[in-house]
This record gives sequence, C-alpha cells and structure tokens, in this order.
Amino acid sequence: MNTSIIKRLKKIEIRLNEVLDADLFNVSEAAFDELQSEVSCFEQDLNELLEFHGEHLQFSELKKISSIQKKIKQVKKGNVFFDPELERSIMFPNREDEEEDDFAL
Repeated sequence: MNTSIIKRLKKIEIRLNEVLDADLFNVSEAAFDELQSEVSCFEQDLNELLEFHGEHLQFSELKKISSIQKKIKQVKKGNVFFDPELERSIMFPNREDEEEDDFAL
C-alpha cells in the first residue's frame, strides 16, 4: 500500500486520540466547529480510501481503518455533531415530497 496512505491513517489516529483525551466542553465554539469539519474530512478520507483502494488493502490496513472509524464514533458520541442526514430526515420524514410540483411540464 502507498506509504502516504499509511502516514495519513497514522495522522488521523493521532489527532483522534488527542481529541478523545481533550475536554471538548472547554473549547470555544469556533474550535469545536473546526473539529467537526476535521472529523467530517476524516470520515470522507476513510470512505474514499475504502471505495478506491479497498480491494488492494491488506488486513492490517483494514484493521487500522476500522479502529479509526470506532474512534470517530467515540468522538461523535461524546459530543453533539451536526448530522446532515438527520437534518434531512427531520425536514423530510418521508424522504421525499410526495406532492408533484405545479410547475412540472
């Protein structure tokens, strides 16, 4: 596997460990917003890694990714993170507006 991917996984894991060790209730709102963005990027990186390189990953690398995903869940569980999917489900409980547009041709 690409060494840059391994380095990226290590950086993500180190950062998540720092977050889990920190008291996030004592950080500013701006710092927390930055953290949310950072964690979202981590999730996106992992999803892209699995999507584009999943077939070529070794077991140890998959295990590392799984470990990082668990840490992301821990971070999110302990804090109120913005969840766009949850927001959509609240706004559109049936997932789609069943009424047709009056403007449809």
